[in-house]
Amino acid sequence: MPTTLITGASSGLGAEMARQLADRGWDLALAARRTERLEELRDEIVAKHPGRRVELRALDVTNDDQVFEVFRAFRDDFGVIDRVVVNAGLGKGAPIGTGRYDANRQTAMTNFVAALAQCEAAMEIFRHQKRGHLVMISSVSAMRGMRKTVTTYAATKAGVAALAEDPSEPVTGGFSSWWGLRHHQRIGRVGRVGRVVVSLVVATVRGNVTVVRCGSLPTTGSGSVGGRIPGGGNLGGGNLGSST
Repeated sequence: MPTTLITGASSGLGAEMARQLADRGWDLALAARRTERLEELRDEIVAKHPGRRVELRALDVTNDDQVFEVFRAFRDDFGVIDRVVVNAGLGKGAPIGTGRYDANRQTAMTNFVAALAQCEAAMEIFRHQKRGHLVMISSVSAMRGMRKTVTTYAATKAGVAALAEDPSEPVTGGFSSWWGLRHHQRIGRVGRVGRVVVSLVVATVRGNVTVVRCGSLPTTGSGSVGGRIPGGGNLGGGNLGSST
């Protein structure tokens, strides 16, 4: 079975991606700080899919050494990691200059510096394997600067999207992929190089890297990110009721 590694998998998009990927036949390497929630998620998945393999590890993505240790340990567990989803993130923030540098710094370190460490660890594995699919969870707030409490958050998500431009040099050559958003039905999709802008999601696929920009749904709706991905299969998303 192919394997996906997801960080920040204990709740939200990370947990829902795990559920949907398990439904589609993927084995899972799940990492987060809250291991008790990971255990509950594993039990839920295995009860529904008895043959599915789900490995868990505690991970604080702001601990650089631990990021590399956990990623390499998962690779040793499975032999091959087919996809890594850099999903762990934080939404704290305050207007710049209002005395909450601590909150803004924590968001910056978690959402960008920690994402860099995860990209390094993932691409190290993919280069050794000569294949792999890196998924970066960004945000529609990355499309432009934002005000007040979202300023730092938006800047980190813009950084994540830009960071993905380098690993987009294919490890094994280009792939033909289509991505889109399901809001009760598919309303948009994107080619291997290019983007589609809909009201809720922009998904950019370059080579073996996908950048997913998630935003807020209207209060009356819900949706999930999905579509075919390199090497076959799908990547499902969770409820996008709040920005990621």
